[in-house]
Amino acid sequence: MKSWLKYGDKVGVISPASGFNKDDFMKGLSLLESLGLKPVYDENIFNGKIGKLNGSDDFRMKDLLKHIDDSDISVIFCARGGYGSIKTLENIDDSIWRDFNKLIVGFSDITVFHSLLNKNSIKTLHAPMVASFSKNLETFNILFDALFGKTKIFEYNLKSFDSKNDNLDISGVLVGGNLAVLSSIIGTKFMLDIDDSKILFLEDISEPQYKIDRMLMQLKHSGVNPKAIILGQFTDSATIEEILETVSSIYPTKPLYYNLSVGHINYNLPLFLGVDVKINSSKLIISLEDNVF
Repeated sequence: MKSWLKYGDKVGVISPASGFNKDDFMKGLSLLESLGLKPVYDENIFNGKIGKLNGSDDFRMKDLLKHIDDSDISVIFCARGGYGSIKTLENIDDSIWRDFNKLIVGFSDITVFHSLLNKNSIKTLHAPMVASFSKNLETFNILFDALFGKTKIFEYNLKSFDSKNDNLDISGVLVGGNLAVLSSIIGTKFMLDIDDSKILFLEDISEPQYKIDRMLMQLKHSGVNPKAIILGQFTDSATIEEILETVSSIYPTKPLYYNLSVGHINYNLPLFLGVDVKINSSKLIISLEDNVF
């Protein structure tokens, strides 16, 4: 049974994108410490925002590299998303990922990390970030049960858009993340290949129907052709009915599922990406024992 953490371990904390609320961040650190973990972070992550970004691109890049080089750290948590991950990663040589053996944890703008690392056959964890740990202690505990090796399998209840797909058995590699971020990295070195061996997960926040339509069209016509699509939460966006109709009209032959409690919500469940998964009778099943990390 895979365990990433044990009592007394150092864990990395980086801020590769936007700034964060310091009080929320400190609450997150306290929760890490309550588990017997030792958060490691650069004090300069408090030292000033540059527009939407948390410090300079050079600082954020070097901070990431410092955590990658620390052999005592096996898990790196992001403080917050927002914007900036692509600028943090821009000048890092691709060779660094060849022997990369750490777990990156985050979501939203961290989708750039998920895509790049999954492209390099490195598994990642789409999950709450340090500045949001205190928002929901139940999902915090679910996350760390997995990281401490207490969870063998994740099962998520889904709903199928078309009842004929209720009892399908589908296998594939789960990839994806934030729709707006994914669409923004099409044509870059950060975008992974999403073919019919992949199951595509999508979530977003504050997106009206026409923008969701536009981004999905961009995915489709850039060659994104998954085996199936799973929708997480689209917070403060078009209605789920509008989104389902939009997705199904653009990808009419793809089994479409929704109701996954993952995204910009307080009850944001952890979701491993780049892993082999199954959809069985409208349940998404991730066996950590069946995946080599």
